[in-house]
Amino acid sequence: PIRTASWIGNFDLKEARYTDIYYDNIQHGLDVIAAMVDTHMGHPAVMGLQPLNEPWQFTPIELLKRFYWDGYIIMKKKMPYWRYIMHDSFRFDPNVWGGFMDKCPDRALDTHMYQAWNGPFSRTQYYLGACGQKGAIAAMEAAFGPVVVGEWSLATDNCAMWLNGFNDNLSGFPRLPCKYIPCSEPYMGFDQPGTPVDPGKPLQGPYGTGMSGPVFGLCPVDRDWPKEKPGEQETGTNWQKASPEAPRGKDDTDAVMTALAHKKIHAFTGVGHGFYFWNFRTDIYEPQWSYMAALDRGWIPDGNLNDPKVIQACHKEDNGGFFFQVCREAWGT
Repeated sequence: PIRTASWIGNFDLKEARYTDIYYDNIQHGLDVIAAMVDTHMGHPAVMGLQPLNEPWQFTPIELLKRFYWDGYIIMKKKMPYWRYIMHDSFRFDPNVWGGFMDKCPDRALDTHMYQAWNGPFSRTQYYLGACGQKGAIAAMEAAFGPVVVGEWSLATDNCAMWLNGFNDNLSGFPRLPCKYIPCSEPYMGFDQPGTPVDPGKPLQGPYGTGMSGPVFGLCPVDRDWPKEKPGEQETGTNWQKASPEAPRGKDDTDAVMTALAHKKIHAFTGVGHGFYFWNFRTDIYEPQWSYMAALDRGWIPDGNLNDPKVIQACHKEDNGGFFFQVCREAWGT
């Protein structure tokens, strides 16, 4: 897919910068914030708002900060007790956000921490990455203030169908072959166009610049994690070479996802101000992206985030145990 984020201005793809700024569009965004406040100010379930979701990293930072300031003032004039959550624009850097809106009440920074766009790595490296995120959160909490992990998942690949766009994908993704399962029945009913998925047809158009979609009645989902010996767990070589669907009796996905979930929750709850799993549920059976399915599989604790398994989840990583295993494996010692 071609990303331009042209709402704020004319973006030059070659130079990766904005050549013109659309100030009318910025004002329209502020008008929408005002309308949202007026519409929901009396609702007991509304505690605040977020003015933008994922403004990309090329957004002019001073313009973005001005927009955040103006939106905050609009909200606070009528709803002084609401919270105001600002996305980090994929720049989770204390040098960018440290001191911004300092001493202003009820504001927080939203960051989205995924591992689906990394790797492919070994399970050990994913564990290290998950536990290491609390260091970044702690640094931002010290420089800016409250941090909320507004999106995270358990995915370790990009296989989920349409994750990067309808019938599309990012360049180079997915990086490993995906697992395929029968596509779900349409949740909006069989009167929807193109439903049910025809098991006799290959991928149908329209096509994007990448590929992701139903193929002969099967839909792509995240790969299984096969059982590995201790030395193999550090390199991930067997996982990368293995079939995307683990043979019967060789599937270790439950163990890997449970460990990863505990480590992520440990990192997000220990020093930050909360988190939201993305998503609540999915159409296709994708526990790595579905909170309810992950809960049913036992990957995510049911209600008790003070479970000792969560509290101690990063003990080995924090004390360098996994780090030295990875180093020894890399150097062949």
